[in-house]
Amino acid sequence: MQRLVVWSDGKLELANGTSVVTVNSSPEQIQPLVEVVNRPEFKALGGQYLPKDTCCDFFTYVLTTDEGTITTMDGVEWPEPLGEALKLMFDLQATVTIDR
Repeated sequence: MQRLVVWSDGKLELANGTSVVTVNSSPEQIQPLVEVVNRPEFKALGGQYLPKDTCCDFFTYVLTTDEGTITTMDGVEWPEPLGEALKLMFDLQATVTIDR
């Protein structure tokens, strides 16, 4: 399981099992994500977007903001603001490397 924490000052913290890596990006790099999660459309999202059948080997994503937590999985058509926020998280995560 991986966990990415995005801090308002641009710090990114990626945990993978027992390894934790912290890198400093910039507030400008996280600004698009901040803008998405502060939109009224994002704040109006429900708490879960799950497929009808969760039996398969889907990745699960949990996105927590000051407004609450949204849980979703692969195999679901995400509402636009949730899909946009997840894509931005994936992009930020790609900038952090954990050496094994």
